[in-house]
Amino acid sequence: MNQVVSPALSNVDTRNAGNSGFTLIELMIVVVIVGILSSIAIPKFQDVSHRARAASCRSNLNSLAHCLNFYACDNGGYPSAGEAHYWRGFSLLEGYLYRADSYKCPLTGSTDYRYRLYGEDDTFAVRGWMLECYNGHGHIYDGVASW
Repeated sequence: MNQVVSPALSNVDTRNAGNSGFTLIELMIVVVIVGILSSIAIPKFQDVSHRARAASCRSNLNSLAHCLNFYACDNGGYPSAGEAHYWRGFSLLEGYLYRADSYKCPLTGSTDYRYRLYGEDDTFAVRGWMLECYNGHGHIYDGVASW
């Protein structure tokens, strides 16, 4: 019996049938592409996480400003209203804050927020005491946030 071999099957190269791996060039190209993609993605992620930490700090500033206003409503004025123009901590607001040291700037790690009274009408400002926190997250002056 004669076997008939199809012409399409006779051209199949069976020399490399056992080698189905990647070449070094292909692997290097994949590594370069992954490196390029990660160099694009990582700065975007860091920017988002920095903005999230700044938003958390601003939330602390808003909470502290609300505590000052609650104190003023209950007591007829802000704490130590006679000593304007001095930055002071929030230890006088113990009844209005859970714990003064629980408010922590996530960027600087500082728990040192301060407030200051201005003028005869007892307006106030609240800010982080660390310069990096103050410059990066802003402050609240007379109930108006500036960031």
